[in-house]
Amino acid sequence: MEIQKEREAFEAWFDSRYDAHFMQFALDLDMYIDKHTQTCWEAWQAAKAQTVPEWFDYTKQSPQMDGNYQIFIKGEQITAKWVSRFGFSDPIEGDALRQELITHWAMQPQSPKAQEPAND
Repeated sequence: MEIQKEREAFEAWFDSRYDAHFMQFALDLDMYIDKHTQTCWEAWQAAKAQTVPEWFDYTKQSPQMDGNYQIFIKGEQITAKWVSRFGFSDPIEGDALRQELITHWAMQPQSPKAQEPAND
């Protein structure tokens, strides 16, 4: 299972960041190391989900929802629009793309959300 290997690598990295003195100090202060590790893991997964798209082989699976996606066509990564009945097309011009040239697709990364100004 790929996620289990990633979790083990993360925990090894996390443990290497803190030496035995810190861990004992944290335990003496009754800090929740396991909860802290879990929080860091969840933050890692959330950040990874936004920056590393999961690619799907287009010859084996098509998107399920209409919308914009990242695709590889002729070895080049571009944004394309998916419409279930028609396949991928240019998102601006609307011209159909040659489906047989598309090898992979991925979800479009989410745009960052604007933060509200701080009231300092």
